[in-house]
Parts: sequence; structure tokens; C-alpha cells
Amino acid sequence: AAKIIARILGLDTTDVVNPEFKDVPTNHPHYGDIAALKEAGIISGDGTGNYLPEKFLTRGEMAKIIANAFKLEVPAESPTPFTDVEGNFEQYITALYVNGVTKGVGNDKFNPSSKVTREQLAAFVVRAEEIVAGEVVDKAGSVKSIDGDTIVVNGEVLLLTEKLKAVFNEKNAAALKDAKVELVVRYADA
Repeated sequence: AAKIIARILGLDTTDVVNPEFKDVPTNHPHYGDIAALKEAGIISGDGTGNYLPEKFLTRGEMAKIIANAFKLEVPAESPTPFTDVEGNFEQYITALYVNGVTKGVGNDKFNPSSKVTREQLAAFVVRAEEIVAGEVVDKAGSVKSIDGDTIVVNGEVLLLTEKLKAVFNEKNAAALKDAKVELVVRYADA
């Protein structure tokens, strides 16, 4: 998980400050990734001076890492919709929910203490990255022009994700000029 997040964020994993985790020596294969995440304030360890690099990552821990890594915030007065979420990870899980990164596992559950799979981690990272990169859907105003990988909304040039290029492209540019568009993205449960 540390390697995936550090690489996606483009963090420097070689010139790092030692995070001083007792269980992560400088020769650990993911030392640079773990140190970079600690230095960026994304992870903090277990509170006893350890990182526990061989422990399975839980969905709650993953929520904290993703929320911190992508700076996902919880708007005021946003209660969690999940009945199995309390305590340490509630604000992070709620941040993922209100930002569209997760809908849970069904039946108003998130399962914060279950092990996260590689597929779930990848899905959460991709969704968080799209939300951060996909600011075009949150911009108020109208479409002024579309050119290749970019769209201009109210004088601001925005980069389009691959999914958005299916709608916002040069073939549709004439029809979309000055249009006000609302986009709702739906994801499978995870």
C-alpha cells in the first residue's frame, strides 16, 4: 500500500527523513515509500513507534491513508451513513463516502476491520485520484471550448480524464459550447 500511494503521489522516496519506526529498518524493501508517506503526514504508525509493515491493512486504515493522501475532507454536518463505523476511522470513512470514493459493502456497512484486498485498494485509489483530477465536474459555469485533452470552463483550462473524454470531445464541442453540464459518476460497491 505504501509503495502504491507513494508512487501515485509522485513522492520522493530516496531523499527521505527517517520515520523512526522500530520495525522499519533503513534496509527494508519499502523503507523509502514508508518514510515518504510519514514525512508527508499521510501515515503515522500504530502509536507505539511501529509501522507494522507485515500486518494486513484494514479497510478503516486504508480509508485514513486515502483520505490523507488525496486531502479528502468531510463537509460540516456530514454524518456517516454506515452503521458499523465508529471511533478512529469514522471521519476518514465519511470523507471517502461524501467524496464519492465508496458506497460501502451494502446494508449500510463499510466493514472497517476487514482486510482490504489489492482490488479494493486499487479501486479506492483510482476513484480518489479521479475526484482530485476531475475538478471539471465541480466547476460552475459553461463550457467554452474543448481541445484534445482539455476543456475550458469560465476561462479556466482543465485536463480531462479518459472517462470524461468520452463525452467532452471535439466531435461534441459544437453541441456542448456554452452548455451547463452536471455529471454524476456511479461506482460499484466497494
